[in-house]
Amino acid sequence: EFWEWTRRFNEPVESIPWVSVVVPIHNAERTLRASMESVNRTAHLLYQSMARDRKSIDVAPTQLVLVDDSSQDASLDIAKDFIQKCNEGGCKSWLSGKVVQSADKIGAGAARNLGVDSGHSTYIAFLDGDDIFLEGHLVMQWKGHQKLDRGVALRSRVELWDGVKDTPLTGVAPKWKSAIENSIPMNLVVRRQAHECVRGYPTTMDVGEDFIYAQKLQTLALHLQLKMAFIESTTVRYNRYPGNSLDRQMDKFSKDW
Repeated sequence: EFWEWTRRFNEPVESIPWVSVVVPIHNAERTLRASMESVNRTAHLLYQSMARDRKSIDVAPTQLVLVDDSSQDASLDIAKDFIQKCNEGGCKSWLSGKVVQSADKIGAGAARNLGVDSGHSTYIAFLDGDDIFLEGHLVMQWKGHQKLDRGVALRSRVELWDGVKDTPLTGVAPKWKSAIENSIPMNLVVRRQAHECVRGYPTTMDVGEDFIYAQKLQTLALHLQLKMAFIESTTVRYNRYPGNSLDRQMDKFSKDW
């Protein structure tokens, strides 16, 4: 089945969304709205760009899949309200959505896998509930994938940001900045079949699942002579907030290895 897929790389799929944006959520009530609105904005621009190239668009090109990982705050209600309003009117031409719940906390990797399994699309993008897609993110990814023959995944450059001060984040060593860009999920758009082939994110790790997932995709591309590439534009904002993943690793990121 996988080899059959590799022979059909450039065949368009018109009847399903181009991309599912999977967002794992855990107690993100303060930042979630901004994250979802950033998806809405870039999805609208993607729709407009696609509409200029096609006579009609049968389905919304972007699907937003919000995975609530047993939040104890208002995150679930915020997610449901956003998706309901989108599906009922406001943005349904360019963005459809759904909310998936996990009664038990399963962690970000497993939540991403659950979101992928719950969606349907040709490509998959990831975002965390405290980070931001800049407006051109999905358009640049779509255009990049059109040009990338036998492509598995595309990444873009990342803006590191202090979410509290609302200013660029300083103090990250250059080599760590590069390592971040090559491993985090938020700047990645990957073919669904590639995600399925590597069996998604590892689910038994407390930390490091992003790095292992990136390594599995790179290994897949290497062995099957497929391509992974970078877009040399900054399209994602990776926020530092007290206690989040970026904040917890700042001591490490401030030192070159």
